[in-house]
Amino acid sequence: MASATHSLMKFFRSSSDSSAQNPGSAPGSKRLTRRSSSLAQLVKELDSKETLCVLDLGSTSPANIRYCTERGHKIYSDDLLVSSTDPSLIIKDEAGKTVLDSKRFLEENLVFPATQFDIVLCWNLADYLDESLVKPVVGRLWSLLKPGGSLLADRTPPATAITLRGLTRWRCS
Repeated sequence: MASATHSLMKFFRSSSDSSAQNPGSAPGSKRLTRRSSSLAQLVKELDSKETLCVLDLGSTSPANIRYCTERGHKIYSDDLLVSSTDPSLIIKDEAGKTVLDSKRFLEENLVFPATQFDIVLCWNLADYLDESLVKPVVGRLWSLLKPGGSLLADRTPPATAITLRGLTRWRCS
């Protein structure tokens, strides 16, 4: 039992010593360990004296609403995941593959003026959206952010950081 516990702990322990400790890595490569400071940085921004405009994507969160409004910020919520389950969005693409109509989806969702938001809380939305909507939604989110705005997102690996128009952050972990 002790060896099983030791093996389990070894599996979950972050180590960069050797590929033997990290069987999935190539010989000689080091396992990357990193901590994200995104949430801490977001809290700093929200605790600033400046009034911010925040878009929270996901189900309505009374805690997020209270946190932002107590600090004098404007907060908008939009649950894109629920909106994406509308069966009338299902179409066939040029190859005959079933996809969601991203053009119509964006006509009906995320309808805000360009550069309205200082912060967009995207969370892990991209993991759950239909793949045909991810790039169009991310493109729309970039257009909704003010220059220097922040987009907080988490996408399970393999994550691709998308950099457009010099925005300050796109956090993937």
